[in-house]
Amino acid sequence: METFALTNLVRKMFWENWDIIGVNDVPSAIDEYDSYADEMAEKMISSSVDESLVREYLYWVAFEHM
Repeated sequence: METFALTNLVRKMFWENWDIIGVNDVPSAIDEYDSYADEMAEKMISSSVDESLVREYLYWVAFEHM
């Protein structure tokens, strides 16, 4: 999968399914998770989707960064 397609897929997943701060019903907030999705896609590509890395990153975003 190319980087752009993976990034868009991760953005969609974050927006529709992960929405950790509950903003996906606010159209103007559509880009709220974009920087996290970009970082996640990069990590997934560079690590061949190491599940522990994905879990660690999502935990960091949800409980330490936000």
